[in-house]
Amino acid sequence: MLNVEMRKHVVITLAAFMLMAVLVSNPACAYIWVDDGYPSPGQEQAKLGISGCVFYDSNVNGERDAGEPLLSGIVVELLVGEDRATWTSTRSTYSFYNVWGEYTVKVVLAENWASTTPQAVTLTVKQGETAIIDFGVVSIGCYGGGHTVGFWSSKNGEDAIERIPDGIYVLKGYNLRTKDGDWFEPTSYSELRSWLLNGDAVNMAYMLSTKLAAMVLNVEAGFVNPNAKIYAPGVDPETDFPTINYLIGAANYWLGLDGYTPSGDPNRAYQELLSRALDAANNNLNFVCQSP
Repeated sequence: MLNVEMRKHVVITLAAFMLMAVLVSNPACAYIWVDDGYPSPGQEQAKLGISGCVFYDSNVNGERDAGEPLLSGIVVELLVGEDRATWTSTRSTYSFYNVWGEYTVKVVLAENWASTTPQAVTLTVKQGETAIIDFGVVSIGCYGGGHTVGFWSSKNGEDAIERIPDGIYVLKGYNLRTKDGDWFEPTSYSELRSWLLNGDAVNMAYMLSTKLAAMVLNVEAGFVNPNAKIYAPGVDPETDFPTINYLIGAANYWLGLDGYTPSGDPNRAYQELLSRALDAANNNLNFVCQSP
């Protein structure tokens, strides 16, 4: 008869064999393994399976540059069929160890966070191979100095305009429109105020014009850095993170191209996209934060 110690040894051995059988038959159930620390860019060690890091991409270039920190508390998912495994980053590498086959690896974003690299990557890993996938993320919604149409229609806005060297006349260099699609060049503050307060989306070009005017005044008054980056997918075909300068230029171009965009106009949708991006920036909702 087996004594107590021998029975314990048998149970542990059987449990180990059962666990190994599960891992071999279903790689999606493989355990998650993590290093004590993650090396500098270019110094990563290859590990069998899928590993990488989640980093704060301060310059939103999609690459981990020196000085960009690793993040804690970001969930990374491993998906295969209906199976799912997750790991929460801890300022180290995440790793789904000893997995092979076709997988999707995805970083899970909280509200007011955005990816600077693909949020999900599908790949095939052969047994014994290593795949390193780093995810760049950034937080959005930091204060960027924006002031709204309401501010520029107030006494505080009027005082700020008086401190701009060219005052309201700085707006004459832009393709601003009225509700009827005509050109708008303000000759007095009261005229500008009335135009700002009556902006509506019946003619989207009019609504876009008021948001553009507010941002131009923000920049001219020194409130907003024109090189600041915002999160505005679809505005710039090259990036989800255009600068304020790009946004102003795009809005001005499309207002010059089409000054009357009611419902059904082919240019209305893009003008609305620009208007929403400008409005979000005027409200400080989409500026990229330089640190987590």
